[in-house]
Amino acid sequence: MKKNRMPRKKNRLVLMALALLATPAVAAQHKDPASGCAVVAPEHLASSNFTFQYQGRCEGGLAEGKGKADWTYLRESPPTHVVWEGKFSAGVYLPPPEGIVSAREWTNLCAFHGIVGKDFTG
Repeated sequence: MKKNRMPRKKNRLVLMALALLATPAVAAQHKDPASGCAVVAPEHLASSNFTFQYQGRCEGGLAEGKGKADWTYLRESPPTHVVWEGKFSAGVYLPPPEGIVSAREWTNLCAFHGIVGKDFTG
């Protein structure tokens, strides 16, 4: 009787996929040469293909509070930017939750659509 090898191949594929998912993302501290302030970000942004700049508050050498981290990719013309702007804590960028709209954005959106002053309470 011939054994079915398909389950074995399928198991190998599942194990390989799980191993890839379990691989941790590699992060590095990116230090702004002008301010000395660091931001934690993916390691590939620390390559010589990028320049890094940080503007904002800094505590103990790490980005803290409101700030802007800007990586410039040098291998394209015009250069491409990766920008993180907003809140940082101990060098880590804290993006706003998806689907959350600030009061200013909501007001601008309502004004654009001509619905300022309408009652949305139900």
